[in-house]
Amino acid sequence: MVNAFHYDTYKIPTLLAVLFFVMAFITASFKKSINKMDANELVVEKAKVQSSKKISFSSVIRSLVWTIYFGYMFYVLVF
Repeated sequence: MVNAFHYDTYKIPTLLAVLFFVMAFITASFKKSINKMDANELVVEKAKVQSSKKISFSSVIRSLVWTIYFGYMFYVLVF
C-alpha cells in the first residue's frame, strides 16, 4: 500500500480516504457488541433500529465522501 502512494499524483484525497476508513473502523470497534448486551438493552437497540427509517446526516456524508473518492479514482484511471 505504501508503494501505491508513489504512483498516485494526488496523494491527499487517497490519504484522507484511508484515514476516514481507519477512523470508521476504530469507532465501529468501540460500539457495544450484541453478545455483551442484556435483555433491556437489546429491546432498546431493536426499537432504535426499527424506528430509524430516516437517513442520518452522517450516513449522507459518509456516502458522499466515498462517492467523491471513488469518482476521483475512476477519473485518474480513465483519463
